[in-house]
Amino acid sequence: MKYILHVRLIAFSILISCAFLFSSMQSSAQSVAIIGTGTNVNASTGYPTPYGAWYSQSRSQMIILASELNAAGMTSSSIISSIAFDVTATNSAGIHQNFQIKMKNTTATSLSTSSPSPYGYDNAGLTQVVNSYSYTPSSTGWNVHTFNSTFTWNGTSNILVDICHDNGNSNYTYSVSVNASTTTNNMWIQAISDGITGTMCPTGQTPTAYSTRPNVKFVYTSSITSPPIPPLSGFAYNRNTDTAWINSPYTFTNTSNNYTSSYWDITGY
Repeated sequence: MKYILHVRLIAFSILISCAFLFSSMQSSAQSVAIIGTGTNVNASTGYPTPYGAWYSQSRSQMIILASELNAAGMTSSSIISSIAFDVTATNSAGIHQNFQIKMKNTTATSLSTSSPSPYGYDNAGLTQVVNSYSYTPSSTGWNVHTFNSTFTWNGTSNILVDICHDNGNSNYTYSVSVNASTTTNNMWIQAISDGITGTMCPTGQTPTAYSTRPNVKFVYTSSITSPPIPPLSGFAYNRNTDTAWINSPYTFTNTSNNYTSSYWDITGY
């Protein structure tokens, strides 16, 4: 009898562990959210674009609404691991030095060219997700920037994205053309300069506001907390307490009326 009970416990534990492992695999699957399907395209000397090398320095901020994120399939506590922009033409644009991206959850629904001070850029509480590096857009289609630090969307706020590059003074080429969508509010601001190296990314200067916003693609993971995998050892069977499975957040209780068969109820999950 003890041998039969032991076999049933081990088989049951393996079954539950496999189920929990499958649940964990499901929760870690990556998904894609695309914000914007418009086909407005900027010229090689125009804006808005995240790759604005027609001037030596460029800083942009954009707002993405929570309703847009929900419509794209994202849920509370989604963990974003990359961002991409849809390039239609590289226009022989050169290197974007000191290219960096920051993000934050925000209550703002639009952007201004004056408030908050200075210059309308919201600098409070930004999280750097792409560390400063040299980037050259080299192909059409989605140009992906994988995050150095993931960003968690809280599920209710809007998201602000800050994009900047600094090529040094008078070191410019062309702007990269990207697909963009028309927005009801000004959801993109962008400042450009040829002569303020070293200060654009920290502070910027007075930007221009746009009701056109480049399309964005996020790769994210839904943050679903999987149940902990129970132990595969440390079982105990005690006829006095009718409890098995120790050192676990779950309790398996023997509900048998006799010892010819074993029935177990699970509690704690």
